[in-house]
Amino acid sequence: MEHPYEILLSQLLQKHPEHYEISVQGIPGERTYQMKSRLEIALQESEYDWVIILGGTNDLSVGDPAVILDNLTSMHRMSKESGAKSIVVTIPHVSSSSYPLHLIEKRKMINDELRKYAADQELPLADLEMHPDLTPNKDDEEHLKRIWDDTLHFTPQGYDEFAKVIYAAILPHL
Repeated sequence: MEHPYEILLSQLLQKHPEHYEISVQGIPGERTYQMKSRLEIALQESEYDWVIILGGTNDLSVGDPAVILDNLTSMHRMSKESGAKSIVVTIPHVSSSSYPLHLIEKRKMINDELRKYAADQELPLADLEMHPDLTPNKDDEEHLKRIWDDTLHFTPQGYDEFAKVIYAAILPHL
């Protein structure tokens, strides 16, 4: 990822009197079970105030939705047990209109459950799936080019939109 969302998120957080340091732990191509294992180690090695949990896209084509959801919610529980607050982030859209319907349905089901989980646990929700600028419009080629680098990955402007959505979710809790 050449332009991670953390760049703009760091800039937005600098507007606050408290000092926030962002530690990027994401690995491109990683699946949620791998994230979960690494998060467990990271939480033992360092203290975090907030943990942003964004994952699941790489699991959709091979994973069971219940397992993906369990991995994601387990990471939120692990964060809480470590003393950190977590931000629930939904799995974003892809831009391809030829993306298999069964994968779209998996994403929607997992995201619906993530929304319920965030509400039940009173956690901030960064809903990338429902954000209008991150929803593909096949009739707007300029929008697609501005937000998506390819059918799955985002442009710098797309990742900046991630940052804005995450910032909006965390802002009331700062």
